[in-house]
Order: sequence, then structure tokens, then C-alpha cells
Amino acid sequence: MIGRAIDEIFDNPDLVARYCSDDLEVINTGVAKHIAEEPFIDAQGRERWHQAIKIPYRTMNGGKSAILCVSQDITEQKKAIESLRQSEQRLSHHISHTPLAAIVWDMGYSVKEWNSAAENIFGYSAEQAIGRNVMKLIVPEKDRENLNDFLKHVLEHEEGVYNTSENVTESGRTVSVEWYNTPLRDAEGKAIGVAALALDVTEHERVARSLAKSENKYRSLFETSLDGILFTDTEGVIQEANPALLDMLGYEIAELRGRSVDDISHPDLLEKNRKIRDRILVGPHGAYEKEYLHKDGSWVPVSLHAWPVGEGDGRPERFMGIVRNISESKAAESALEESQQLLRLLSDDLPVGISYIDQTGRFRFVNKELASWYGWSPEDFIGMPVSDLIEEEFQDLWQPYFRRALAGEAVKFDLERGWPILGRRMVEITYVPDIAADGSVSGLFGLAQDVTERRTAEEALRNSEARRRRCGRAQQGQRIAQIGSWEHDIESRKEKWSDQNYRIYGHKPGAFEPTYDDWLQHIHPDDHDRVKLEYEIFVEADGVYDTEFSIVRADGAIRVVNANGKLFRDAANKPVRAAGTVRDITEQIQAEEALRKSEQHLRGIMENVADGV
Repeated sequence: MIGRAIDEIFDNPDLVARYCSDDLEVINTGVAKHIAEEPFIDAQGRERWHQAIKIPYRTMNGGKSAILCVSQDITEQKKAIESLRQSEQRLSHHISHTPLAAIVWDMGYSVKEWNSAAENIFGYSAEQAIGRNVMKLIVPEKDRENLNDFLKHVLEHEEGVYNTSENVTESGRTVSVEWYNTPLRDAEGKAIGVAALALDVTEHERVARSLAKSENKYRSLFETSLDGILFTDTEGVIQEANPALLDMLGYEIAELRGRSVDDISHPDLLEKNRKIRDRILVGPHGAYEKEYLHKDGSWVPVSLHAWPVGEGDGRPERFMGIVRNISESKAAESALEESQQLLRLLSDDLPVGISYIDQTGRFRFVNKELASWYGWSPEDFIGMPVSDLIEEEFQDLWQPYFRRALAGEAVKFDLERGWPILGRRMVEITYVPDIAADGSVSGLFGLAQDVTERRTAEEALRNSEARRRRCGRAQQGQRIAQIGSWEHDIESRKEKWSDQNYRIYGHKPGAFEPTYDDWLQHIHPDDHDRVKLEYEIFVEADGVYDTEFSIVRADGAIRVVNANGKLFRDAANKPVRAAGTVRDITEQIQAEEALRKSEQHLRGIMENVADGV
């Protein structure tokens, strides 16, 4: 570039003219000139930015005026500044629109930031709040004497401090608020204030207190019902589901709570769902059928009976539904479209007892499986009254279901008795009416299935659930869900924990190098042996690892967690590593125990469940 004129270097005439003007100004005034930033095109044709300073000086040969120009490429710096500006803009937008109140105050408690959610909770606009003492603004006078101790506590916990407190609004109303407070520090680490997220939980606590009054009385009914029970708000957002419904659809309660029923309903039924919710607002809705989405992606047909739940003084607070899985009855109804010959060809290979009974109560068809339970041939049953096979001691149980089926209702019930060949077994019996074109009942299709092992497993599950509920759980918990991850080297027994995993067990991240034995030491004594055995079975059998148990944190607090994992094998199919996640579900468990039925809920169940309670 030495010896070249400026117009030989730059193609833009306007830029050349301005550079020459700047040069003349520096020469004529003798004052250096700083050029903050200028665009230019480099030798590769890329647009770049530079800043420069032009300094006047005289040459050695004759004292001619000249300019010393120091130029610096600031392209990357400019890009970084722009990226930071955009990031700050996105963060500011997020804070402005989050449903959580976002408040920042300095060390003198003066409000520096106050978003729209804070306005909604406390009633003060940002203009009213910023610059005022946040504690005098929203903290009751009786609690202000402890503020300095609270601030000190926050500054000592870099990871943040969670608390629930009573606060006052601009109108003087007292609200319950959950807070998550984090200290703010400058570049030198000096404390400059506190950033807080807040959520109004006043209504939540009111509902929880109301439901807690009757929780012990109705938990058994809720949890042991063979039908699914579902609670939603009036917009269809799921609040609670009982074990029968969770088992029916394959979900955990945490996967459903807070979601709309539309999320698990067939897309073709969304408009129908909306209309039904509108009708339920004014009273109970008779049983209707729909399909729910199972966690495995399949659709489960159900019969649903729903009604409004409230205090009786106005608009209902939520809806309650009794959900019955009608997959088997739907399958039976589909079978009605086939001829008896096709039924025989198919049914003889099925491991369930199938029969057809005419309107007089006599067998007209029995498949090989059902006949084998008695040691007879299918032909031996033809023309025999069904009642001849039911011992007198079971007549009172069997007859009401049989009469209802002959009246046109599909029914299902369990019958535990001694069978000639099977011995004493629990059999689930389903009767589906054969409806003629004129609407009359031509007969019944019968389905008998040995469910002894299934019922035993269900009982074991209920007993296991009862034991889990009896375990001691911590009374204090964080509202904000936290999930940690872990890895376990099977040979060395060493583990790797994420930062959140350390916090869940009550340690500072990276405080020590964890091992399998360290993990076991954190498990509550009541759960220790069970959890250890479950994990050993998981490693040995490559099964599903998804369990809940209580832990004792390093600070002595008891929490409840959900853990799940996956096993990894080497090329020789030898287990070498396991990895998974841990989630603190203490608040979830406490919420479940708080959601019980009031007397009105129980009365609703007793009045609306078709089979009675």
C-alpha cells in the first residue's frame, strides 16, 4: 500500500472525499481526530469495521505536514456487542412477559426492576414501584424487623433461597406468595442487590386447606376404585387422576397434571369435548364414549360420566369424571358383526372362555377354552341353562349382572370360585348384549378370562402404594421442580452427578467424587433395602428402572424422589454403565395427599356411578 494514493485503495468516491476532508482538518487544525467506527471492504471482499485516530506531525525532511493514522479492526468486537445487545433484549422481553413476578432491588431495598406480573400480583405499576423501598411496599409491618437477617441469609446462598410469605397489595389485601431469591454481585463479587421471582399462591393454598379437611375420609375410595377418576378445572385442565386411570392410560400423575384433556383426546373429538364441558357447567352429563391417548401411542376407548363440582353457590370450580375402560366391551361389540361360524374358528384358539347365550338364558355356543375349564366338550353345553353352572352361594352375585345384560347393558364383574379343572380362580366375566335390528336383545356374548394373577398383582400394587404413603416425608419443599442426572460405572462403582443431582442430595456441586455407596447412604432407612434390591435387579436383568423412594439429605431433611435409568452394555453384552435422572417430587406427593374429596364429592360419586358404591 506504500506509495499508493487513497483513491487507489478505496473505490467509494464519497468515502475517499470524507477521508481527504478529515486529513485536511487534522493538518489545518493540528488537532488529532478520533474516528469511532467505519465500514470497509478488505482484500477478500468482506465487509469489516475499524476505528482509527489521525494524529498530525511534521516529517524530518523539510518539516512537511503529515498524518499518522492508527487503525484497529473492530469487526469481532462489534459483532460481540451486537450479540450481547440482542441477548439482553431477549432476556428483557422474557422477564417482561413471564407469568412470574420478576423484581430486583439494591442493597438499600430500592426497587430497580418490576415486571408486569409483579404489577398483577401486588397492584403497583412499575412507575409506582421503581425507586421505592420494596419491603415497605409489600411486606407487612410486623415482619419488617427481620429483613436484615433475611437479606444476610440470601447473600450467603449463591444458589438462591426459596420461601413462602404473606405480602400485602396496594389495596391492602393479604396474599400468599412463593419467592425464589438470588443474590446479585458486580464484577468484583461485591453484593449489589437481590433478584427475585414470585408467584401468587393464595388461591392454591385456599383450595388446599379446603380439600385437606376431608382428605383422610375419601382417599381410600379415590385410590381403590376400579374405575378411573379424573378431576379437571372448568377449562379441561387436569388437576388429579386416581391410580386406576393412570394405570389405564400408562402415565404418571406428573405427566398429566396441568395438561388439557384435549391433549390426550382424539383430535376428531375436540369440538365435542368443548360442547360437553359447556353442558357440564349446568349439571351432570350422562355417560358418553370417547377415546383417550395411552402413553404408548395407542387409543383407549372409555365410557365417561361427568358432573360439576363446587360449593353450590354459583359457577362450578371444577369437573369430576368417572372413566371406565370399555376396550373389552368394544372388542366384544365388534365381534357381533361376525357369524357364529367365524366366531368359532377364531375363538377356539383364544386363551379366554367365549360363549353365546340366548334370551332364555341357555348356551348356544361355547368355545374350547371355556369347555376345558369343566372338562367337557363344547357340544355338552348346548341347550344348558347358564344358571345350572352357578353354585347357589354365587347366585346373588351373578344374577343382577345377568339380568342387566339381558336388559341390554354390557356388564363386567369378577367371580372367584372353584372350577372343575382350574381349581379356585378369579375369573373376570363380561356379558355383551346382542342387539337385533329392532333394538331387542337377541342374546348375550359371554367372555370369561382368568385374572387371578392380574388381581394379585393389583393387590400387591395397592399394598405397595399404601406402604409408600406411610413413609415419612419432608414437610418443607421447593415448589420449583428440579431434575438431576447421574451415571454409574458398574465395575468401579464410581458415579458422576450433575450439579443439580448434588443439590437434590443436599451437597454443593462438586463437593466430592460420588460412589455407588455414597448414593446408598442417602436413602432413607425405610426404603434402603428395597431400593438397593430394585437397582441390583435392574443391573442384572436389564429391566425397567423407574422407582420412588425417600432420601435423607446432607442437612438431615427428608425428601421424596423419582429415579429412572437405562443400562448400557459392551460388545460382549456385559453391563458396563447405567445412567438416568433423579427428580425431587416432594411437593408433588404433598399435593396428592392434599387433594381429597369433600362430602359433596363423595355424594356425587355415590349418586352418579352407574354400578353404585
